[in-house]
Amino acid sequence: GPVAWDRAILRDSGPLLAYRAGKPASFTSKAHNCLPGQTVRKQIGVINNSRQTVVCQCAWSLTLPKGIRGRKKITVPTGEQVRIPLQFDLPKSLAPGAYRIDMTASFGDGKLQKDSFTIHVQAPAPKVETKGKIALFDPKGQTSKLLSAMGIAFHDVKAEGDLNTFDVLIIGKAALTGDSPAPDI
Repeated sequence: GPVAWDRAILRDSGPLLAYRAGKPASFTSKAHNCLPGQTVRKQIGVINNSRQTVVCQCAWSLTLPKGIRGRKKITVPTGEQVRIPLQFDLPKSLAPGAYRIDMTASFGDGKLQKDSFTIHVQAPAPKVETKGKIALFDPKGQTSKLLSAMGIAFHDVKAEGDLNTFDVLIIGKAALTGDSPAPDI
């Protein structure tokens, strides 16, 4: 009989295909790391390359301690595709670990397709403690957002600012260019 790879090729090259995809804004996304309390967005895609309209019953689940399940019946005209957006709100108390999103699609002709995807819930980063007075030169503002999100206190400085009262200077992302002013370090 065919091996797993052969079965996947046969399934994926048939007239009907159901698959798990990335979030609606980026269906090819393979992002799988998240934090407790975040929202995970994925979607189910169903493609009908057969010669007739098909009805498909889609079901999905996320293997959390209190599992999340859903289902939806869709009609897919010939030559078309339908995407079902999925949203999973992870509990803030969720333990770090691997959790699986399972999807099944049952077509009117009795064919069943399955797909799964593992998300990895990471432990929140420990709070960063700083012991110095930090200056940040960040004209674009990208690094200040990151430091603020991490709870790191800093003082914005301009190119002409006095750095003598600071212990540390952080140069922000894309802050230095060949034709713009920079602090005197």
